[in-house]
Amino acid sequence: MVELVEYQVALTDGGGKTFASTSLLAKDDPDAQGRAKDWVAFLETRWEDAWLILNISGRGITLKPGEF
Repeated sequence: MVELVEYQVALTDGGGKTFASTSLLAKDDPDAQGRAKDWVAFLETRWEDAWLILNISGRGITLKPGEF
């Protein structure tokens, strides 16, 4: 059985402002990125030039505007 890990996910302005955030469970980084992209797609509001940031145990994954 694959162990799932918790990722903290935030949609930001690329600086200090957070538009939305959540946590999700994923098996690895690519799975987490896919789940984070799905989460953004279901949000009712869209933010121009938003950045998608995933954190796991102090390690970050950043998706720039246009990458998600």
